[in-house]
Amino acid sequence: MKKIIRLTSFLMAVIIAIFVCFAPVSMTEVWASGSSTFFTVDTALVYDNESQGFISVTHSVNDYYIWVEYDVDKYNLRCGKDMNNSEILKSVSANGYSISQKILTNGSKIFFLVYDHDKGMGAIYKTGTESKKCVLVAELPYAVQLEGYYDKRIYYTKTVPATDGVDSNCTNSLYKYNVETEKNSKVLDDFVGCHGYGKYITGRASYRQSNDTVDMYLYNCKTDKKTVPVNGFDCLPASDGLYYASGYYYEDGTFYISIYSCGYDGGDTYSIVYEEPFELLVLGQDIVLLKDSVSGDFAYVNYSDGIFKPF
Repeated sequence: MKKIIRLTSFLMAVIIAIFVCFAPVSMTEVWASGSSTFFTVDTALVYDNESQGFISVTHSVNDYYIWVEYDVDKYNLRCGKDMNNSEILKSVSANGYSISQKILTNGSKIFFLVYDHDKGMGAIYKTGTESKKCVLVAELPYAVQLEGYYDKRIYYTKTVPATDGVDSNCTNSLYKYNVETEKNSKVLDDFVGCHGYGKYITGRASYRQSNDTVDMYLYNCKTDKKTVPVNGFDCLPASDGLYYASGYYYEDGTFYISIYSCGYDGGDTYSIVYEEPFELLVLGQDIVLLKDSVSGDFAYVNYSDGIFKPF
């Protein structure tokens, strides 16, 4: 299942949910309740001209939906088996605060990050799909995004603003925080994370233009090794290998995307979507959510069949 929430600037409390069913594809380990494997789940916040508000686009995890919404003047982290009957786990003012659109989960436990833009401080919380209480884990300077959880360590991107105020001059690094010893240490320089699954974290160098094709990094938390298996603009590790996206702008400004699967070493590449006029919204463990570059309509593709389906 995946769903969309439309939040208008006129009606703060109005939520419009659209349901689309899809068949799961060989992800028993990923979706199993209480699995020891943690992975990242993203929410895409897409501005909608018609409603003059934001649409939250995500997919389900173990029959739950865990997503971030922007509700006029605040950010909410929501969880529920049904988006029409969900609970707010955490709410923060949009005036100086935000909730990272990427969360960590194993299907039941959840880690998420709240960022204080004035203090430059990231607060990591833990909660769950059943026990909704949010517990503060750590407050870490310039921690902006969670990337993975492995061997009792939370991996995150640390972004230190540039003194000249230019975003491209920010300093980005991969850090890890040991939840038992509270030790915090740098793992990699010049690294912005993309997705995490178990011991694997994908990322790229600090700065790129939107949808630029660049070297995609694969970091192994167990071996402490970084490789460059593929080129693209987004890459996700899964139980069976990597899924990654590349694309280009046509002369009329239309973006064309391709989605591939391959092994962790970049071999055995298989084309799932090839040069179609769509923009990437969310790479999931078994599904990719897309937006038509021309019409603005939404579509999803299961990796198992490569067929476009509207939602």
